[in-house]
Amino acid sequence: MILSTLLALAGAAQTQKPNCDTWLSQNEMNGCTRLEFERADAEMNAQWKKAVAKSKAWDREPEHTPDGRPGYFETLLAAQRAWLGFVDKGYP
Repeated sequence: MILSTLLALAGAAQTQKPNCDTWLSQNEMNGCTRLEFERADAEMNAQWKKAVAKSKAWDREPEHTPDGRPGYFETLLAAQRAWLGFVDKGYP
């Protein structure tokens, strides 16, 4: 009975969000860092979707682009792939 109560309390403690205003332990710092990473990753993914949609729209109507040429999506995708390759090598 006591063991099951302790396990239930431990499980509840693990699912609580850490207090990121006052870090008290390494686990709390890790949790706050994970939450911040997830927030930033979601923002980047949302911005990527906007950039893809805009570049594809420009490619459909190149006469409305600054230089009048298509190829915006391909250029965006190539830049993203180059950036990922750069990051994957351990650079900032």
